Amino acid sequence: MLKAGLIVRKRALVALAILGIFSLGARPGENLKFAVQQAPGAPQCDIQGSGEITISCNYSTQSRGTEQIAGPRIALKHASFFFDTDQDSHMKIGLTITNHGTAAISEARTVYLAIDGTEGKNYLRRALPDVDLSRVAPLQTVTFSEILLSPAFPRGTYTIHLWIPSSDTSRKFDASHNLLLNNIGVPDSATGLNTLGTFTVNGPSGHKKHPH
Repeated sequence: MLKAGLIVRKRALVALAILGIFSLGARPGENLKFAVQQAPGAPQCDIQGSGEITISCNYSTQSRGTEQIAGPRIALKHASFFFDTDQDSHMKIGLTITNHGTAAISEARTVYLAIDGTEGKNYLRRALPDVDLSRVAPLQTVTFSEILLSPAFPRGTYTIHLWIPSSDTSRKFDASHNLLLNNIGVPDSATGLNTLGTFTVNGPSGHKKHPH
């Protein structure tokens, strides 16, 4: 009887495991990594165009349940980018940021847009002077707009980050003192960067003209 009971229990556990796999969007025997990456809450980005491209992304905030958050808790809600990958251009940026905490940021941190190529090659670093996180009051949402000069992008895949280092110059390049956003799938504690999305350039690149 004991042996039979163990067999029934084992079969029930197998059945539950299979149901769990299907709930993640994968079939039995498949790698679950893809299903987990596509789970609700991960950044959702839409890219339109070729050459001149528009990137629009929505982000989810990390859930803390009913826990009271002391201090600022900055999260990205939406980001948009419009620029020309084939030539120097004016990149238009929109960032919608929410503070889910109980206080505003008191430290005046400069926010940087960072775009890296393959193998982490640093391709673009630009300060975003109009993005002032101290303006995002508790339980408030603010949309910031920025226009900056962007170079042409050679063929390849690129990752867009927000780099928010410490205002203390001695700690500026210390990743452990960078501000990480309270989003799902965005903060990277190893690099100290906030990953917003990726894009791929397949067409020709070159400096056709310079923006006026």
